[in-house]
Amino acid sequence: MGVNQLLAKLLDSHAVGRCIDLRDYEHGVSRLQYSSNEEPPLKRPRRGPPQKLRLAIDVSCWVYKACQGFGDILADERYLDSYGRFKLLQEQEKREREQQQSSDNDANPAQSSNTRKIPKEQLHTFTTKCIQYVISRLKQLQVVADVLVVFDGQTPPIKDKTVKQRMHRRKETLRQRDAPVETNNSSNEDENNENNTAAVKKRLQAFRRAGAGNHHAHVLDCLLLELRSEQIPFLVSPYESDGQ
Repeated sequence: MGVNQLLAKLLDSHAVGRCIDLRDYEHGVSRLQYSSNEEPPLKRPRRGPPQKLRLAIDVSCWVYKACQGFGDILADERYLDSYGRFKLLQEQEKREREQQQSSDNDANPAQSSNTRKIPKEQLHTFTTKCIQYVISRLKQLQVVADVLVVFDGQTPPIKDKTVKQRMHRRKETLRQRDAPVETNNSSNEDENNENNTAAVKKRLQAFRRAGAGNHHAHVLDCLLLELRSEQIPFLVSPYESDGQ
């Protein structure tokens, strides 16, 4: 619910829950039943026939984990080799010249965006990987339980500040992901190779942190379609899924 480390601290205190192994409930859970023929003081609980465990799953964390785990699929491969970076530098210089010409000819030049348009095939591969990750985990749980998937709804007013901070961090990760290529003017070949390796590693980390970026809603839409196709029940809660 946006409170950092809250669940871990509550579980450690044993105040509201405990860790369990769902395999222990593979054969169902027994509900306590009371005989309707006995008077209230004489009623004794009896275990009824076992029923399959039922679980409500908030998959938001799985979706974000999948998007960040497969974020490098959306990477522009030109960032990963010298020739590609050279072509990117040429494009950057061309855009800068066009912006300069536009600013010279126009009193209010339009600001161009550095955000790269991701090819459809690349986005499809990324979305498919993310959905397969979530669906596979749900199917593992379906072996021992009836699953209901729950999605977050509208942001509670009390959480507006937290959501705005998260949006700011996502924009920053997108900025780092699509940042211009840095020129390397060192005359030392070994130093150039080290700088290039570090730049590639930094760029891949930026792609993973950015995750789906502006395509997060698209991933969720495709996930809903796949849940319908797999006949896995789901609902969208009015506000926070774990709170509702």
